[in-house]
Amino acid sequence: MNVRYRSFCLLLGLSAVGVSASGAAEWKNEPFISSSLRYDDNVRFVDSQPESSAGIVLDAGLSLRNDDGVVETVIQPRLSFLGYASQSDLNTSDQYLDFKTSMKGLRGNLGLSLGLARDSAITSELEDTGRVTINARRNRIAVGTLWEYRLTPRNAVELGYNFRNVQWADTENQELLDNNSNEVWGAFKRRVNEHDDVNLRVHKSDFESPDNGFDSKTVGGSFGFVRRFSELNRVELEVGAWNADLNAEGGKESRSGLAYSGTLAHTEEVYNYRIGIGQQVAPSSAGRIRRDTRLQGYLDYRFSPRLHWGVDSSLIFARKIGDLSSESDRDYSMIRPFLSWDWTRQMQLSASLRISHQEFKDFGSTADKSEFLVTLTYGKAGIGY
Repeated sequence: MNVRYRSFCLLLGLSAVGVSASGAAEWKNEPFISSSLRYDDNVRFVDSQPESSAGIVLDAGLSLRNDDGVVETVIQPRLSFLGYASQSDLNTSDQYLDFKTSMKGLRGNLGLSLGLARDSAITSELEDTGRVTINARRNRIAVGTLWEYRLTPRNAVELGYNFRNVQWADTENQELLDNNSNEVWGAFKRRVNEHDDVNLRVHKSDFESPDNGFDSKTVGGSFGFVRRFSELNRVELEVGAWNADLNAEGGKESRSGLAYSGTLAHTEEVYNYRIGIGQQVAPSSAGRIRRDTRLQGYLDYRFSPRLHWGVDSSLIFARKIGDLSSESDRDYSMIRPFLSWDWTRQMQLSASLRISHQEFKDFGSTADKSEFLVTLTYGKAGIGY
């Protein structure tokens, strides 16, 4: 029984659990759609002879939601199309199906999620590997569970499991490889007072890429702290360590390092911002694990009840782990200023300019690209993407 068939059966099972547990609450249909006109001056994100093109992006979906106060279930199919006027070989039509359900008990909560995607390297690899020069088709399955149990009003434990399977339909493509990853983790959380929380977390993850004979086992732990200065301001900090045992055709080795994350967030009606930094071990579609260091920022300022502007940015330093990896170190940066007007409560018109840069350190290859988009949006997805 292959992974796709098992996941389809799992989706049906989870859907049956969510639907049967939702009780007599009414199902709500919440459609959403967006249409964008775009211009990209380097559609393949290459360092020489860049090709530019105008194009369109169409995205439509439906959120089916049921919430009776105890069980909340969301089922969300979505279709997306990206088309270029002069680079038709990069046109891609993607399909997604997401499912989430959460069940609240007197002392415990249970959450289940499943995501199925059939998309392309054009849309999936910009921040992962940067390999967006070819229209390789990807099938992705992601499963997640989270169980929380409150021992006392101040203390709680959490257990979680995540699974991801990625298969590339283009079997002749040697840059993007099939891979599987599993992660299990547990945490102890304590509310110190009305402003402060602390937590201890341990985790274990396995990664394998059958195409190149690579697998790894990673264990780690961390200590986290959350400080709520007010209803508007919040700080989250976490620091820990990890150790990875790597196994490849060239031999075996062990590596270790630090993991950390930090977030500063402010939310109010006029403006909100979020600044985050983190370093962690991440799976890669290059068939290896790597160490990602990320700095991200977001600002949204509202001039009036309808008009607001902002900027979204990210900086990623992706580094290979160990001497057995052939993946190049990579730097990626992006900044996206935008202006948005709320036409109605359900409809928004926006314009944005996305400026990106990447460098493959081992090859000395750099590339820049700019994308300008004008987007009309109706509704909002129940499950973000």
